[in-house]
Amino acid sequence: MKINLEKIKRAHLIGIGGIGVSAIARILLKKGIQVSGSDLERSKVTNNLKKLGIKVFCGQHRPENIERDINLVVHTVAASKDNPELIQAKEFKIPTLTFPQILGELTKDKFTIAVSGTHGKTTTTSLASLVLEKGGFDPTVVIGSNLEAFKGNARVGKSKYFVIEADEYRKAFLNYSPNIVVLTSLEYEHPDCYKNLKAVKKAFSDFLKKLPAKGMVIACFDDANVRDLIEKSKAYPERSRGVISYGFSEDVTFRIGNVIQKRRGTTFQITKNNELIGEFKLVIPGIHNVLNATAAIALALELGISIGAIKRTLTGFKGAWRRFEKKGEVKGVTIIDDYAHHPTEVQATLAAARKLFGDKKIICVFQPHHYQRIKALIWDFVKSFSNADEIVICDIYSVAGREDKLTQREVSSKMLVEEIAKLGKDVKYIGELDEVVKYLAKHTKKEDVVITMGAGDVTEVGDKLVRSLKRKRKSVR
Repeated sequence: MKINLEKIKRAHLIGIGGIGVSAIARILLKKGIQVSGSDLERSKVTNNLKKLGIKVFCGQHRPENIERDINLVVHTVAASKDNPELIQAKEFKIPTLTFPQILGELTKDKFTIAVSGTHGKTTTTSLASLVLEKGGFDPTVVIGSNLEAFKGNARVGKSKYFVIEADEYRKAFLNYSPNIVVLTSLEYEHPDCYKNLKAVKKAFSDFLKKLPAKGMVIACFDDANVRDLIEKSKAYPERSRGVISYGFSEDVTFRIGNVIQKRRGTTFQITKNNELIGEFKLVIPGIHNVLNATAAIALALELGISIGAIKRTLTGFKGAWRRFEKKGEVKGVTIIDDYAHHPTEVQATLAAARKLFGDKKIICVFQPHHYQRIKALIWDFVKSFSNADEIVICDIYSVAGREDKLTQREVSSKMLVEEIAKLGKDVKYIGELDEVVKYLAKHTKKEDVVITMGAGDVTEVGDKLVRSLKRKRKSVR
């Protein structure tokens, strides 16, 4: 459906508290459109949107939230067909678009840089956006997390450049019209909409085919699946700019070398076609973040951004929301929160933590996310906690509208605990998050590091633990 946003005076967004839909709300508001929205729950996101002047209805979706003078309804892909607000919009003959569809509309009139991949999208999108801003490109940005520099998950610029996080879930990225695609990684994920890795590869292949004749792919060739996808594709030899590769591999365009990881940051060198570009420093930890940063460096250099602007961006980047985010340090206990919910992400985050914190005790609190993901990848999850000294597994976070009842009966957190225990790891099951907080407040000691992980509400554990330890400290005084 073709929508002329210039003619839209009033828009209503269903699921406005979601990380994607809320970004669209900010962009539409900046365009001078009157925005309202609804969400089942009140949150920091909805509260922040209200402060911007957006009318937000929290609680059950209601048909009366849709008024006749609304010109456009945007909704999360999780909204069901029997959603009362969608039904009312249809009755009033108001055009409706999903989040990926409206984002796709926004990409059509821009020079779009789409950051894709199973892992690393958010950090890479953040760095790419910031380096374009620092380089004077004044980009518009839609990102899958909150970024302190943008005071949220979106930025509206005045230039033609548009940087987006391109999600593969339900093939959302096939709605977009990219000029440059950054491809960070490719693994089996989202088992509720992809049957196997072959299906995931097919979706990414279709996405890359959406590039125009002068399009560019910036791809991590350390990832065997990415390399295989690019090398087997017939879509690129005729493209004038073609493929820019990066990684630690010897045959890549932008090669990483001389990596030195210390407490205060990681330094590394980049060569382009074996010619030294320079040395860069990254504050956020982990080799996986060195790769993410290199993707942003490659993009920036190909766009003509100065090395000085790139270096300033990297050294000033403290990370995005829920990406190795330090919640606090109380009584010598360090509390970190991370979005990791796939085995590869869990392993990479814990490896970064081990390198950063050395011999300190690392306690990983993991909330499994989505029953079908746990069933499909359980053996990879079992092996992913090798760098944790103690593991606490919470109940599986059930994702509304995406769960299969049979799978919910077949898989449990206790099953995951039993298998991890067979490897000799110190692992325990504590289902409820509040009980996890109580356990940690009682058992953590000075020099311990607590890392909460998962895509659900496990993030609340870190905040509550900080408050609990502070109260405990005051009571001791």
